[in-house]
Amino acid sequence: MYRNVINDYRSHFKSAVKRVWDSAGWILVFLCYFTLEIIIAEEREWSFFLIAFPSIMAYMIARMYGGFFNKTFYLCPMDASERRNYAIHSYRLRIIITSIIFLLFNLPPVILGMYSIPVLLCRMLVFGCVTVSANIYCQSKKVDNKEVYSFIGNYMTVNIWSNIYNFIAVIFMGCIDSYDIKQIDKGSMVMIAVLVISQLIVTIYKVRRFYWQSIVVMEFYK
Repeated sequence: MYRNVINDYRSHFKSAVKRVWDSAGWILVFLCYFTLEIIIAEEREWSFFLIAFPSIMAYMIARMYGGFFNKTFYLCPMDASERRNYAIHSYRLRIIITSIIFLLFNLPPVILGMYSIPVLLCRMLVFGCVTVSANIYCQSKKVDNKEVYSFIGNYMTVNIWSNIYNFIAVIFMGCIDSYDIKQIDKGSMVMIAVLVISQLIVTIYKVRRFYWQSIVVMEFYK
């Protein structure tokens, strides 16, 4: 199944890129991240970039391939259970791809002694929340000139809070360039702990509330 998903991703790459490019909001996301890198990071640009770039890629890939199937997909000889299985593998593949990108950027600094394994683990936790929550995604539809989501429940509110926590957590972790967690002052540690725990709670809630909906909603064309 993974091979089928990869082949579909490859064949629809151009249209997926165009879909993201047509969204002006993503241009603003890039500008915001890298403007903050210059303003906040100061001499920590490398540290910020190592977690910010994979996080942006997680959101981009989620918007490129998540939240919908092309109309032609529903013409394939697959029943609902097979489409559900495809959606599950597609979700997992997006997380695998973005996790590999994260490790490619963050393992070399650990090997070179630029920061320690505990710092890497903290970054992995923050990034894990980012990529897991980013891929629980539902594209909205316009009904009577209103944006409507297929998910049942408070998806829009949870999604906004999830994005805010992800955004702030990535900035905080990007500003940490200490070799060891023990070198970070207690005040910063408390702030980071509260932020990461809050991010984790929101992510868990989002997964429990909307993951299965994000899979089931892909079974039938609407």
